[in-house]
Amino acid sequence: MKILFVIRDMFMGGAGKQLALTASSLIERGHKVYLYTYIGASLEHRIDSRIIYIAEKNVPTSKLKEYLFTPFHIHRVINQVKPDIAISWRANAGCMLVLGAIGTGVSTVFSERSDPYMETNMMLKVATKICDYSDGGVFQTSKARDYYHRLSPKSVVIPNPVGLDLNFPKIENIESRKKEIAWVGRIANRQKRMDIALKAFQIIHKQLPDYTLSFYGDGVDMQWIKKMVADLNLQNYVFFHGAKKGIVDIIKYSRILMLSSDYEGIPNIIIEAFIAGIPVVATDCSPGGARLLIDNGRNGFVVPMRDYKSLAAQCVKVIEDPKLSNGFIQQSRTKLKLFEPQGIFKAWNEYLMKIGDSNHFMKESN
Repeated sequence: MKILFVIRDMFMGGAGKQLALTASSLIERGHKVYLYTYIGASLEHRIDSRIIYIAEKNVPTSKLKEYLFTPFHIHRVINQVKPDIAISWRANAGCMLVLGAIGTGVSTVFSERSDPYMETNMMLKVATKICDYSDGGVFQTSKARDYYHRLSPKSVVIPNPVGLDLNFPKIENIESRKKEIAWVGRIANRQKRMDIALKAFQIIHKQLPDYTLSFYGDGVDMQWIKKMVADLNLQNYVFFHGAKKGIVDIIKYSRILMLSSDYEGIPNIIIEAFIAGIPVVATDCSPGGARLLIDNGRNGFVVPMRDYKSLAAQCVKVIEDPKLSNGFIQQSRTKLKLFEPQGIFKAWNEYLMKIGDSNHFMKESN
């Protein structure tokens, strides 16, 4: 089949990374794959060289123009490529694709990569309603799928795979690691809640004064969070390293990973922490991605969302108990077997073939 992926951009981040892995896997299964971005030509993820990358040249200069003109751009690309299936990645692209595909006859598949329940932006709330009119959907959790009442019966739940580009490094001795708590993600507080991480670390620091907190990531709230660090007088213990490629090889020397988000899809960084061999303490972020990965008390800890006191307490518990840490690490490696790429991408291929066959049948009937 000829498959077109549509995403807003391919900047550094979990959504783009998962698209790159999925698209590359479909190339390996004999499909012809195109990737279209409508905001920016920067390709910050490695993709198979056989994927045909199309970056929009007429990039909208405002949000209003993005919503007004992008569907027409997508319509043009669909008519040029003539795909059997077009797959949108995230709600913004999902909305644009449904509108842009009108009159083309192409089957549209929407892949939600975040949490629709937590969306407060009015334009994106409207976008999720339009996504509901896609021909099919792929979701990371059943709760995310169930948000889309019209689309849900035609959709499947397929979690993220363990990255194909990641090796399983040797597990570093837990007691000889850096006294560092790692936090990895986009510096955007509405979702990632760095403020909760800092409040938790403030408590941890009083009990474990030798420990530091390292933020790996960039984003719009960088200056705001640095001011909060200064206000809490933690400048000598909290460090900002920017976004890093090859994060597994960086955090494998950390003592623990802290995730403080209010919402995620399936958090890629938890999977990467499992690969790196570091224990994880995470908030129970909506719509359930962290809980899908972590069996509480068996391969990590999940604490109530925004409960920085519990987040701190469980981090201290893990740090002070090497036996518990090693147990979490071993169980996490076992958990990863459920997310092996071969099975995940087989499910993707089978679902898309089903959608493609259905579309072919409809065309033949007409």
